[in-house]
Amino acid sequence: MVKPNLKGLPEEDTIFEYRVNMKTDKWEHWQVSTQDWKYPGDAKIDAEFSTLFIPTVDSTRLNFLMLQNFVNKRPYLLMGGSGTAKTVTIENFLLDIGNSDRIDPEERELMSFKKINFSFMTSPGLFQTSLQDCVEKRQGKYYGPKRNKKLTLFIDDTAMPEINEWGDQITNEIVRQVVEEERLYSLDRPGESFHLVDMRYAGAMSTPGGGKNDIPNRLKRHFAVYNVPLPSEASLNQIFGVILQSRFHQGGSQYGNYPQGVKDVADEVTKMSISFWRKIQAKMLPTPQKFHYNFNLRDLTNIVQGICKTERSIFTDETVMVNLWKHECCRVFSDRFNTDDDKAWYDKNVNITVSEHLGDQIMQQCEQPTYWADFQRDPEIEDEDAEPQEPPQIYEPVESLDEMRKRLEQRMLKYNEAPENKTRKLSLVLFHAAIKHVLRLVRILTTRRGNALLVGVGGSGKQSLCRLSASIHHYKTFQITVTKHYTLNSLFDDLRENYTHAGTKGPVAFLFTDNEIKNEGFLEYINGFLSSGEIPGLYSTDEKDSAINDIRIVAKKEAGKEFQDTGDWLWRFFVNRVRSNLHFCLCMSPVGDKFRTRARKFPSLVSGCVIDWFFPWPEAALLDVSSARISNFTMETDSLTKSRLMEFMAALHRLMLQMSDVYFVQFRRSVFSTPKSYLSFLESYLVVYTEKFKGINVLAENIGGGLKKLHQAGEDVRLMKINLAEKEVNLQIATKETDALLLEITEATGVAEKKEQEVGAVKEMLSRDAKKVQAVKDDAEHDLAAAEPMLLAANEALNSIDPKALQTVKKLANPPALVKRITDGVCVLLHDPMENKHCEGVPEKGGVWIKDSWEAGRRFLSDMNAMGRLSAFKGKDEGGKGLKDQINEETCELLLPYLNMDSWNKQTATKSAADVAGMCVWVRAMYDYIGIAKFVQPKMETLRAAEADLRVANKKLAEKEAELNIVKAESARCQERLDAAKAKKQALEDDAMATKKRMDV
Repeated sequence: MVKPNLKGLPEEDTIFEYRVNMKTDKWEHWQVSTQDWKYPGDAKIDAEFSTLFIPTVDSTRLNFLMLQNFVNKRPYLLMGGSGTAKTVTIENFLLDIGNSDRIDPEERELMSFKKINFSFMTSPGLFQTSLQDCVEKRQGKYYGPKRNKKLTLFIDDTAMPEINEWGDQITNEIVRQVVEEERLYSLDRPGESFHLVDMRYAGAMSTPGGGKNDIPNRLKRHFAVYNVPLPSEASLNQIFGVILQSRFHQGGSQYGNYPQGVKDVADEVTKMSISFWRKIQAKMLPTPQKFHYNFNLRDLTNIVQGICKTERSIFTDETVMVNLWKHECCRVFSDRFNTDDDKAWYDKNVNITVSEHLGDQIMQQCEQPTYWADFQRDPEIEDEDAEPQEPPQIYEPVESLDEMRKRLEQRMLKYNEAPENKTRKLSLVLFHAAIKHVLRLVRILTTRRGNALLVGVGGSGKQSLCRLSASIHHYKTFQITVTKHYTLNSLFDDLRENYTHAGTKGPVAFLFTDNEIKNEGFLEYINGFLSSGEIPGLYSTDEKDSAINDIRIVAKKEAGKEFQDTGDWLWRFFVNRVRSNLHFCLCMSPVGDKFRTRARKFPSLVSGCVIDWFFPWPEAALLDVSSARISNFTMETDSLTKSRLMEFMAALHRLMLQMSDVYFVQFRRSVFSTPKSYLSFLESYLVVYTEKFKGINVLAENIGGGLKKLHQAGEDVRLMKINLAEKEVNLQIATKETDALLLEITEATGVAEKKEQEVGAVKEMLSRDAKKVQAVKDDAEHDLAAAEPMLLAANEALNSIDPKALQTVKKLANPPALVKRITDGVCVLLHDPMENKHCEGVPEKGGVWIKDSWEAGRRFLSDMNAMGRLSAFKGKDEGGKGLKDQINEETCELLLPYLNMDSWNKQTATKSAADVAGMCVWVRAMYDYIGIAKFVQPKMETLRAAEADLRVANKKLAEKEAELNIVKAESARCQERLDAAKAKKQALEDDAMATKKRMDV
């Protein structure tokens, strides 16, 4: 209705391609206001490709509209499909806002922005925490951006937060409160609020519908909403065509001009890419099983970025260019397809597209797919003593997958030799499919801001291939270790560590699997990194300042003249460097609904990553794996059978996959046979084979041993028969010898018994005689006991005599009469000669006295051995008789007159002759002893005779006993011989019986 009234406008354009020039008051095409883009050079474009922004009519128009809202401090919201450059458009606008002449020059340096990326798990608390990190207290209850900046808060994916059961988006209610009232309520002090100043707001979201949420109208009413459609064909040609034109035509390449054929193909690459991209969009529509089939401008960007990675020297002719374009299309489109039919459709239509644009001849030359890699060259060594340099990274075609396998095996060997990989060594079978996955992963990891989403069932080798791929260019590989106490704070610590490493040191491959998603909140922060490179709350203020200080030296070196020593610029440089060097490798399983649900809740998992879908291993791969496991395994078979076994293993697993599909069609239930199942099957087979082989060997050895033992047993039986015959002969001999010994012993026993009886009779007789002798001896000893006191008195008296006193008495010329009589009594007992042995009368004493013999007494006393003679008197003579026993009755009669005297006693002798009183007592005692002993003497004679007879009898008994002992000893020896003979006979009988039993067995 408007256009017919406008004259001079082309019919093919719409009113939206024009604007009114306020200076000329005329309609003007937006292309007039679009700035020209300058090619930065081959080296720089590879480093800055992810941040390139090619101005188009659409972006110029949106920039104008956003500028009007920005100047008037009105929030604005861009709404459009995925991949329509909403985020890039707003970011570039906010980065360049300081150069606008519509902004007060004094405020240009104060302009900044903060991007917050929403996802399904974004909570009001997380949003408020992220917002509070951007502001500081100004005055009273007023808060504003730090360092008195003027901040634009850019909320990307505004419609993503969860809708609760009442249909509310509580996170966006907080956003509405901030936008509408410019106020936040304190989380620490309930009821207290603070106002926000110097804040502007911008947002971006996907068009509602098709499973995508809308935002509440109460929030939407505060935004100026602009629809962002897909760029027009002209805009697409302008965006991507200008890059390829600048590189291949305008001398932008530092390596000089390209061959004309390459330039001609480069002119068609943009058209081919757009044409093929639209075919895929029309054919490959998303479904519940193919929810990730979303194709947008990022795909075209990735294709052109891959083409720009290759150096001039590689483009020798047009076929190289076509093969490179096909390879990049395959990496961008085909790698995400999850069915064989879709891949077959892709292979067919990519060649059709080449034929449509370049002709059948080139299509036929480039019909076979090629693979490209940047690690095929060895280090250049100029001097043997120089340190080895890193090999040049030139993106070029792979000559053959077999050669690539050798190179990767060398890389894997180096990986396993590294000390840090002791516990994570790789043992991969690099079949062709695995090699292709490594090439894809290396391409992703060497691309700035490249992140990989590896989708495949468990055991496909996703993690191992990631580690191998990262090690090719010496990237640090990191994987979290999930424990019972692993929390969000633990994840933040790990992310912060790798942020610092990626920002200040070098690239990091962050390996993250679905088994490590202990909390769905983990994906919230990974989603935030994939979309913006920043994770809210990851760095505190002090940690952020520390990171800025660490990156300052690196920034001065790399940025050169563009370096700005401000906190905002350094932080932005740090974040961009981290986004370029920190590569997430997400390993997910397509089994179940979790992966689809997570992709819906966290869209950057799909949109921010290059997808590599792991298909079931092809039969050739299965055969390679079985060959690697079985070929070097020792088996008791020939090589042909082993080869057929390997083929059977692979065919069996393929059959299992086919039957799983049939089972699903019939029963609508899935059964998954994963590569891990196949590896387990092979390992189980080898284990069972080893066990069974050992068991069979044991049985064979047992049977062989049994047969050997049977043969040995037969031989043993033959020998045992011979031995048994010999043993029976020996047994008969032994029996005869035993019988003969038995007779001999019987005779010897009879003799011994007879001899024993004789000895017994003698013993009995001797026993009676001994009793008689003992009786006589007891009687004599009883009588002698009566004389014992006299002997004791004599001994005491003898001991009381002092030899010196005797010498004194000897010197007396005329000692007292009693002394003389005492010495006379001693001489009588000793039988010494005496001069006078008669009596004389002594009238004055009134009696008759014995006349003394003092001279005899003096001689006795003068004898030096006087005391010895007295002491010897109690001894025995040569005949064995005691001297005291030789005193006869005559001697006693001679002593009696002396003893009958009244003065012959110890008391009187002591008074008148104390020196010889002892001899007085001794004479009396000896006399008394003789009086008793004369009655005992006959008895003693009888006793001696009896004892003599007893000794003779005992001697005879000893002789008899000796004879008996000899007989008994001989009998005992015979018994021992009999026992030995019996034992020998019994041993022979036992041996013969045992031999018979062994023969029977």
